[in-house]
Amino acid sequence: MENKPRRPWLAAVLTILEIGCGHLYSGKPKRGLILFCISLLLMVISAAFVAMLSPSALYVMVVLGLFLAFTVYCVVDAVLIAKKNRSNYTPAKYNRWFLYVSYLVIAWIVFEACASFIVNPYLIETYYMPTGSMEPTMLVGDWSLVNKHIYRTSEPERGDLVVFKYPRDPKVPYVKRLIGLPGEKVEIIGRTLYINGESLPEKCTQHIDPGSTNDHYGPYLVPADKYFVIGDNRDNSQDSRFWGYVPRDNMLGKVFMVAWSFETPRDAYLPASAPVRIKRSVDALLNFFNKVRWDRTLKVVD
Repeated sequence: MENKPRRPWLAAVLTILEIGCGHLYSGKPKRGLILFCISLLLMVISAAFVAMLSPSALYVMVVLGLFLAFTVYCVVDAVLIAKKNRSNYTPAKYNRWFLYVSYLVIAWIVFEACASFIVNPYLIETYYMPTGSMEPTMLVGDWSLVNKHIYRTSEPERGDLVVFKYPRDPKVPYVKRLIGLPGEKVEIIGRTLYINGESLPEKCTQHIDPGSTNDHYGPYLVPADKYFVIGDNRDNSQDSRFWGYVPRDNMLGKVFMVAWSFETPRDAYLPASAPVRIKRSVDALLNFFNKVRWDRTLKVVD
């Protein structure tokens, strides 16, 4: 076959698209496959590290830093190999454009499968906040990290921001604050929460309705193996006051951090016409950096 020198910039681009693809292009497919497998292992170990230890912004930054450093190493390695073959390289049978595309597709499927069947169900998963029911703790447009491991080894505690299967439609995940444990009596008089007759101070609650001082909910006796949950935005939340208790088996995990946040219209979760969706997308693109809530990046919530 004719001489086709390798282009270092192309090796870098292919590696950024998927670890290992740049090495396939540069003539080191086995090395690329090993690095790809390491990236999968690193993803799982990193997720386990965050889920099983006390999560903090520092831990997440360390994990992201390690993964970024490994990615940079793979890019540099692919570039250096390509440079060695920049002047003289005879393509092998695997040096075909359709094989590069096939590698990218297969690697993406494997990566997604690893995330979907190992990381997301058992370790860490992201949750998008579509409504304002948890303001001011969580805002519309927040992407939070959920610890999916914690309730496999311990019981939910009062004050946890829990993600759970909505009892009326288990396919839909909800997030609320857990306030009532099994066997407890919960009552809300005005803006004061009572557990077993004693008032419970709340530091994250928001009231937007002046008339809420006259509200009275309960008393509710939480059944065994079930929990009472409520929104921090107390006057704008559909929760256990309206649709009942959350079974223990419905508990999916605990929110511990806002990973990233983007300023989003409050009604964005509602069905909208195509022109409205296009207008929102264009506005988000043109004002991307202004709409990112940088101060909420890696913000620990409680």
